[in-house]
Amino acid sequence: MTQQLASNFETLLKNFIKTSNQICEVLAEKEANFSQVQSQIDIVLPLAESMYRNVDSSIQRVQLPTELQESLEAWATEMWNKCGSFTISSLSTNNLDTIYNAKLLSIVLLLIYELLNPSIDRSFRNTSCLVELLTMCVSKELKSVAKKCQFYGETVIAKLNKLNIEIKFDTKKTDSLHDNSVKFYMSSLILAILCEEFKQARIYDSKLNELDLEASTKPNFVFECSRSLYNSALFQFQKDNSDIAMFLVLIAIKYLEIDIPFRRDSRIFKELYFHSYILLVKCYKSIGSPDLLTRAKTALEFMQNQFAEEVEIYYLYFEVNPNVDEDQVEHTLMRMVMSIDLNSNVDRVLYLLKERVKTNFRGVNKCLDYLFSKQGFSDDQLDIFLTTKFVMNAVLSMDEAHQIRIGELNNFIQLAERKLTKQLSLTTRSSVIALVWNQGMKCYNQEKFNESIEWFQLALSRLFFIEYSTNQDRGKVLRAIQNSYIALEKFEESIQVINSMEEEDKQSTLTQYNLFRSQMSLGREKEALKCISKIATQASSLSIMTTAACIIEAKSKISNEAMLQTMLSLLTTLIDVDVNSNLFAERFKSHEIVIPVAIRCTVVMLCAEIEKGNSEDNTKTLLEMLEKTSKVAKKINQQKGQANKIHIFTIDDLEWFASKAFNTAITCHNQNKLLEGSKFCKLSIQFIDLIPIDIETSKHHQLLLWKMRSNCMELLFTCNSRNLDTNEWNRIRIKCLELREQVRAGYSYDLGDDWVECHKQILVFHFQSELISGTTQNLFDIVEDSKILKPKASIDLFDVFVGLMVDAETMPSLAKTKLLATMIDITLMSGENSKMKLAISWMRILLSSSDNNYGAQEETLMLQIYRVIKLNNHQINVPTFEIEWLSTNVWNFGVVLITRRWELDGVLLEFYLQNLYMKD
Repeated sequence: MTQQLASNFETLLKNFIKTSNQICEVLAEKEANFSQVQSQIDIVLPLAESMYRNVDSSIQRVQLPTELQESLEAWATEMWNKCGSFTISSLSTNNLDTIYNAKLLSIVLLLIYELLNPSIDRSFRNTSCLVELLTMCVSKELKSVAKKCQFYGETVIAKLNKLNIEIKFDTKKTDSLHDNSVKFYMSSLILAILCEEFKQARIYDSKLNELDLEASTKPNFVFECSRSLYNSALFQFQKDNSDIAMFLVLIAIKYLEIDIPFRRDSRIFKELYFHSYILLVKCYKSIGSPDLLTRAKTALEFMQNQFAEEVEIYYLYFEVNPNVDEDQVEHTLMRMVMSIDLNSNVDRVLYLLKERVKTNFRGVNKCLDYLFSKQGFSDDQLDIFLTTKFVMNAVLSMDEAHQIRIGELNNFIQLAERKLTKQLSLTTRSSVIALVWNQGMKCYNQEKFNESIEWFQLALSRLFFIEYSTNQDRGKVLRAIQNSYIALEKFEESIQVINSMEEEDKQSTLTQYNLFRSQMSLGREKEALKCISKIATQASSLSIMTTAACIIEAKSKISNEAMLQTMLSLLTTLIDVDVNSNLFAERFKSHEIVIPVAIRCTVVMLCAEIEKGNSEDNTKTLLEMLEKTSKVAKKINQQKGQANKIHIFTIDDLEWFASKAFNTAITCHNQNKLLEGSKFCKLSIQFIDLIPIDIETSKHHQLLLWKMRSNCMELLFTCNSRNLDTNEWNRIRIKCLELREQVRAGYSYDLGDDWVECHKQILVFHFQSELISGTTQNLFDIVEDSKILKPKASIDLFDVFVGLMVDAETMPSLAKTKLLATMIDITLMSGENSKMKLAISWMRILLSSSDNNYGAQEETLMLQIYRVIKLNNHQINVPTFEIEWLSTNVWNFGVVLITRRWELDGVLLEFYLQNLYMKD
């Protein structure tokens, strides 16, 4: 049995020697075939591992040829050395794995040789090789090779420790065993962590705790282990495994502290040590138990002493201590700004101060004051500190009392005025002014006017002075102070503010506007009017709007005459201004309502005076104002383009102006002011024409009706004027023709009484104009057109026509009788019995106009009248004198007629008359 085993071992050794020889030859080649080597290792390594186990477990010692054993040791050593000749950084991962597997094979072969030929020195050499290979595999994360190294290493180290107990090694060997044990267990610890075998890692950590790590461990090795532990801890922390991360980082810190004597001044060491403690505190905070939070605070105190210059400690301090008392916070913040290198950390320091200002207002401001007063900072950094101070107090400390914040900034301004030897940058000055401006306006809008004044006054410090030619913010701030004084009704103080202004600001539109408000409130009309005059003469879009605002505010406070003159001046300016300029458009965009309101105020005032009876001058002024308003509206309506188009007057404004013009025209009619009334009607039409047609349909129709009424009234004023010549009547006639077409269009959507009334009026004016300057045929057309009205309306209209015809001196008798006959015939055919007395009256006029030339037409009409009267004698209330006149007239003319037909008509009428008397 023993001989068979020895034979097998001998065969294996020969095979191992042969394979080792072949591997060495391949590795020696210029282009080594690593895949071939790996294939051989895959075959031989399991056999070698099996033989190692068999030899190790064999009860009897196996005797093998000495030469064969020595050959095995030689080739195993050669293979180890050959693998060591390769530069690790030049190998790919696969090739590196092959090299390490070859080294492992050589170690296993050497371990077999050591089992066959036991030797303490040889065992130490093998242990060193195993630890070295394990360390390299762990650093490259080649876990499979490292695991096998770990297995053999534990066996070898255990044997050496046992021997040390039995025979007591000398100091050199004892130190060597200790060093290898420490390196082995540290590498095994790292390997367990890489494999996430944390229970195993704790075992290795406990074994390391039993060793004296400070006695002989190499600093570089310990540092690299610490770095690996930190990286693994950070990885676990990022995965929310805070418990594991804490365990790992504590080990890392322990190892780093062993390394302190060797690396005290090393920047890399300090960074790793610092970040390890940062991670430890974060782990404590993440786990959050009371005990660990206490440890976190203790760790932070230690870090503040060790790393006072690191800003991250202070961030972490406030995370871990959210409720620390104010004095402690103040102390910590001051320690931070006094310890940290601000040149490289200024942004982070200022950010932390901004984060703390709400909870520690006093401490943050002390820090900023310290930073600003400290020597050695550049001008740019001082600008940053100053701006931050104002941001902290003006924007980020809203919960603090107003007076405290203002006081803090006033004291800081005094400090800055003493500290600075040159002017702040323009950007900084503009930024600070903007900050206090915004805060002042916020207070103003909240009606905290005294507070707003204090904020605005901060911007007036000489620190922030900017030449007027560069920036006009100073004037804006002073005007804001004026506004606050005016709101507080401190008008004298508001006026005094002007003394602090540059000359350009004093004469500016808005300054004069504030001065106007103050003077007006103090009852100084003369001074207030001077301000308006200065504003109006500037002829800019801003001055136009401001003048309008003055008019609105001056309502009932200054004389009507002054207000009117100002309004007329404003309108004149608007007529002359270039409305197509971009500046005009930009200025008007947000204030378009001001001008129409000002005009409305003035118009209402004038209308009130007219209603009181003061109409002579006021009517003319109102007419002038509305004429200019119309010109302005028309000019605005003709702007080019749509992008910046402004709309000073809304549809409601234009409609309101049109109504005022129309109502004033009615007043003029009552006062017999024909010329003015006609102009007001035309103005009403002009305002309506400016209203766009793309509005609600019903509203558009209503405006058309309103326009028609204005046209009708304008015709009334014109027709009532004296001494119109033929040309003027001809123009009226043409106008009526146009209006009749518009009325017909109006009927297409509205058959109400309003349109009918307009139609009737136009027909009357048209009839009158045709009588004077037209043709007889047109008169007949008008009568025919009247038939579209209801019968009663038509007959009433005929009555007006008849009156006009009676008054007409130039109308031919024949034409008059034909037109009368037509209207009588239409009336008789209408069936409107209540209107028959009109037909009878017209018949009398017809007969009177016939110059005894009665014919068939007159005869027919008389018979129709007789039949109508006879059939409806109970419904028709005809005056008796009319029938008597008709009867007598017809009889007298009938006597002389050969046909005698008219006698019969007269007899019939007389008979009807007798019947009426008999009834009475």
